[in-house]
Amino acid sequence: MKLKNPIFIECLIDAMGDGNRKVRNMAMSALMDFGETAKPFVEEAANMDNPVLRASAIRVLSITEGKESIKIAIKGLESTNIKVKSAAIKSLRKMDDERAYEALRSALWDVSSDIGVSAAGALSNFGEKGIKVLKDAMIQAKEERAEHVLRRIAHGLAEIKDASGIDYLISALNDDSWFEWSTPWVIANLKNPHGNDALLDYLRVNLLEKKSQPSQKIRHTARVLGEMVDERVIPLVESAIAVQKDKKTLKDLIHLLGTRVTELKDKESVIVLIKFVQSNDYNISQRAGNELFGIDRHWLPEIEKALEKVEIDSKQDRLLRKIILRYAEH
Repeated sequence: MKLKNPIFIECLIDAMGDGNRKVRNMAMSALMDFGETAKPFVEEAANMDNPVLRASAIRVLSITEGKESIKIAIKGLESTNIKVKSAAIKSLRKMDDERAYEALRSALWDVSSDIGVSAAGALSNFGEKGIKVLKDAMIQAKEERAEHVLRRIAHGLAEIKDASGIDYLISALNDDSWFEWSTPWVIANLKNPHGNDALLDYLRVNLLEKKSQPSQKIRHTARVLGEMVDERVIPLVESAIAVQKDKKTLKDLIHLLGTRVTELKDKESVIVLIKFVQSNDYNISQRAGNELFGIDRHWLPEIEKALEKVEIDSKQDRLLRKIILRYAEH
């Protein structure tokens, strides 16, 4: 945009506070083209009360001004609005500066778990310098017995495959007051035997032993099985599907078998899906069939081999016949 008229800049500033993300992004991009002409307007917006506008302005300044915008980003962390604080952290994670480290360290104690976890992740982005800040903060949090802070720090360390805080992540699984949905994935991505044991034990208890309907947290945690490499996963999933009555949980469990085929090239999951297509439970049979239909064509040889071993009852296995016909056509 070549126009330098302040009127156009003011219009773009207003657009940065729009409720539509696309509009905001277009406005931010245009303001960057104005360069120094727009700088004072953007700086003013970064201190306004409108949280959406303020967050957008902080993002623009972090891109155009770099370290020069550090004071505005740090001030953003003092906001009570999570969007503003989130934008501030995204800006600070790009600034290799002692002031950024200190501000992010303080944010580990933020009232919002999301902000604390984001701050830990930002610090881990700075390599050895950031790790030292996290380790020092861990010592303080232990002294204060601040379990929630220790979990946030553990999240940050896990991003660089440091499992030293894994026990704090594991303790979060059974804490219903902990709502950070990425925790199970962080544990799984560490590929730590202790972490795998904890995840499988947690799911075994909640999917097989407890009679109550699984919570959203339990269902979400179960999805990590779709990408976990462990010989105990398939037996656990089979048993859970056999006893589970909750339709949402059944859907998730069967879908993760399809995910294992796609992500892990897991042949055993193909066989298990074919087995469940033959189930007398219509809901299980249909969902398993849908997952098989969605499997990529390059799996055709494996599916054909598995289907050859299946005895078909013409009265019960119509869905299985459809699958056979579909793959036979190719």
